[in-house]
Amino acid sequence: MGGCILSENNLAFNTPTINIQFMPEEFPRFCKFLKYYVLDELKDYREPGRSFSEIHERELIDFYGCIPDCPIGIIGDIVLVFKHYEDFKSARDKWNERKWRINYENIGYLFMIMDEKYKKYGEKFVELGLPNSAVLTQGFDIEGGHRYDVPEGYHCFDLIDGKRVITQNFDIKAFLEGENDKNKSAFHV
Repeated sequence: MGGCILSENNLAFNTPTINIQFMPEEFPRFCKFLKYYVLDELKDYREPGRSFSEIHERELIDFYGCIPDCPIGIIGDIVLVFKHYEDFKSARDKWNERKWRINYENIGYLFMIMDEKYKKYGEKFVELGLPNSAVLTQGFDIEGGHRYDVPEGYHCFDLIDGKRVITQNFDIKAFLEGENDKNKSAFHV
């Protein structure tokens, strides 16, 4: 989501989380302890001799239906799925390059939830009260979240009139500049 939104708005990729999938259960914890996780060493979860923890295996299978066949890393106790990278080395190199671009004085947190079964993690995220944060929910509401509905026949990343469905009614530039009041209204497409 981040890469699409930043590209569409001609904004720099100042985050290592571009093209990475977090497990919904773990994203609130990652944001709460951002510096700790970002500065921890990213390790290859598929390196010889390492096996997936029962928790991560269950999370991945619940989310994807299987263990995805792509690079998967781990920082601390958080699993990262690099769906858009050819190999772990490329993913780690990009992660390490981008993590130093984070401006902790001007940061925004976006959590996108596309399945209502993960609603409780969106609620946990909202409870963190992080500055410049938003939860985007597809087709269901949570208090403090922004709902979007995807028109039939479209995916949230599809383009309609030159803009992605996900960003049709969400002013990302205002959000990143801390002008959240512009984004307080219901988020419907």
